[in-house]
Amino acid sequence: MPRVRPNGWWAVVAWIVSRSLMACLFINLGSYLRSDVIYYFTSVQGASPMHLAGVLSEYPVPIVWLIQLLAAISGPSADVFVFVFAATMGGLDAACCRWLWRHSPRACSLWIAFTFLIGPLIWFRIDLVPAALVLAALTMTTRRPAWSGAAVALGAATKLWPALLIVPLAGTRRSARRRAGGFLLVGALIGTAVVVSQGLARSASPLTWQATRGLQIESVWATLPMVQRLVSPDDSWSVAVSSFHAYEISGPGVAGWLQVSSAATAALLALTALLGWLIALDGMGLPGHRRALPADPDRDAQRHEAMLWALLAIIVGVIVANKAFSPQYMMWLAGPLAMLWAEGTRAGSRRPARRVTIMALAAAGLTQLVFPLNYTALVGDHPGGFVTTVLVARNLVMVGLALHCTRHALRAAWRVGLRSDPAPDSGRELV
Repeated sequence: MPRVRPNGWWAVVAWIVSRSLMACLFINLGSYLRSDVIYYFTSVQGASPMHLAGVLSEYPVPIVWLIQLLAAISGPSADVFVFVFAATMGGLDAACCRWLWRHSPRACSLWIAFTFLIGPLIWFRIDLVPAALVLAALTMTTRRPAWSGAAVALGAATKLWPALLIVPLAGTRRSARRRAGGFLLVGALIGTAVVVSQGLARSASPLTWQATRGLQIESVWATLPMVQRLVSPDDSWSVAVSSFHAYEISGPGVAGWLQVSSAATAALLALTALLGWLIALDGMGLPGHRRALPADPDRDAQRHEAMLWALLAIIVGVIVANKAFSPQYMMWLAGPLAMLWAEGTRAGSRRPARRVTIMALAAAGLTQLVFPLNYTALVGDHPGGFVTTVLVARNLVMVGLALHCTRHALRAAWRVGLRSDPAPDSGRELV
């Protein structure tokens, strides 16, 4: 009996109700959530798009151009800019839901639930833009591979980290070459425009910014220092706003944790390379592995499942390895998580997909409990025990999520290249 596609009105109602509740929360916490948007607005005032030295140096130039466009639409009023910015992100949120509904109602429902648990913050940070571009790339991997690669490049132009995602999406097969080609073409065009207009120093400033910042209090690697700060009878650990516009912790052992973060980042790069080898190149050279034939539906399905797991593992790894963990980073997981929830079940990954989804939903809810609901107690001179406990729980969940995603990504990627007998050449390649 054919499956009946559910009516779309339930998704519309769920989106309206959830977003109305988020709007009510914003009304009570507006000053907290508006802060970064006001910072965006004041930073671009009077700045020329061709001369952005010192203007939002922590962000890639294309995202600054987008902020300048919204500022030009808003005029001189900061309040109008906040409204235009939030409305733009709200429209992007709605567009993602619509896009996902056309792909899978299950994916749409997961997007609505996950972003609801993050809260109204999704409308007041720029991170929804790369999240939406990664989602677009995932939905076009097979049908429009060149556009998929282009979307990854656009995501990298706004937040850098999506550049890692092209590694498991590339390869020697026709569609994989198109993804890589779309990525390289769009990336080269944007990179050339940025370097020509801004120079090398401003083009590389987001990397320099990230390399020189301290240990943010919400980072996974700040967990133990934050606990020590809570229970310590003296003032050995202190929290203050740094020149990087973030609350950072200083005290005994913090320098060591920064080194651990750097080591974790190196491990993430190695994991990305390994996943690319196993998925894009079928583990060529490993015992029992061989290259796929031009058309192999079974291998295509395995490869697609492995790509979803790999992308999710890489994004969680980026968040966990980082010495900063701003709450808006959770938005990055929304697209891959929704796609895995929709397609992982069909690919035979029902139980692992359910497990990581539950963990991610829990991490999103705990993140909102930390920021903005209890952030004042976390950064005050006398830290709150409840919010510190919530922060520790969230970070432990994220570590568990990273381990689970890495494990299943490696297992799925390893299976891609395993073949006992060659399959007949029938049908068109999918991935």
